[in-house]
Amino acid sequence: SSIQSIGNYAFYNCINLEDITLNNNITSIGHYAFYKCLNITSVDFVIFNNLTYIGTYAFNGCNNIEVISLPESLESIGSYAFSKCKISEITMPILGQGIVQLFGTYDNMPTNLTTINILSGDVPKGYFSSCKNVTTINLNKVTNIGEQAFIFCSSLVNISIPEGTETIGNSAFERCSSL
Repeated sequence: SSIQSIGNYAFYNCINLEDITLNNNITSIGHYAFYKCLNITSVDFVIFNNLTYIGTYAFNGCNNIEVISLPESLESIGSYAFSKCKISEITMPILGQGIVQLFGTYDNMPTNLTTINILSGDVPKGYFSSCKNVTTINLNKVTNIGEQAFIFCSSLVNISIPEGTETIGNSAFERCSSL
């Protein structure tokens, strides 16, 4: 297939949509593209080796998505892209400036999220704050951990901070009472 982008609102509120099979030519997924597609259970983003952009609210409300692995090509993710999903594990190849709040504000953090894997980049200020059920954080080639990056992650028991990490910001792990 020659499809390169999925437009804004393309599958908005298609509540019976279950499977998404797309080619690896996809470069962008628009705002609200799969908003409230309640029956989608997974999207294998890793095969989208050309995907650079996921729009605001793109998968918001897709409450059956449990595992997300984002591709290395990704440059930007809009706010609330995965808010109100039941994600238990997320793998992000790079985290930095263009990757804004995936879940939105702290009150939209997925309650099932237990594992965070970040392969490179910086963890911005407050990025994973209040992920109360996260037990494991794997950081690989992360240079900076911002202020309050993991504040209030009260179930956190395992974290790997790699050699080469230059800064850990103020209150980065404050109130992580299980550490």
